[in-house]
Order: sequence, then structure tokens, then C-alpha cells
Amino acid sequence: MLKKECFTREWIDKVREDNPPADPTIVEKTIYACSETNFVQME
Repeated sequence: MLKKECFTREWIDKVREDNPPADPTIVEKTIYACSETNFVQME
């Protein structure tokens, strides 16, 4: 389940800090793709 905070720039930056090879653009696109396909439920 994705929380609304997952769609913020701050959260994406934190993911990048925690996972240095993570590309923030790919993280953001993945989150939106999952939410658009109803793969996850938003809180």
C-alpha cells in the first residue's frame, strides 16, 4: 500500500539516499505506474 507521502519529492530523495544507485526519475515513475494500474491501494 502506498501512502500519500510516497508521491513527495522529499520521500523520493530519501529513497535515493537510502539506495544510492536508485535513479529518482525511475522511482517516481514506478510509484505512479503502480498507483495508476491499481497494483497497490493508496491510503
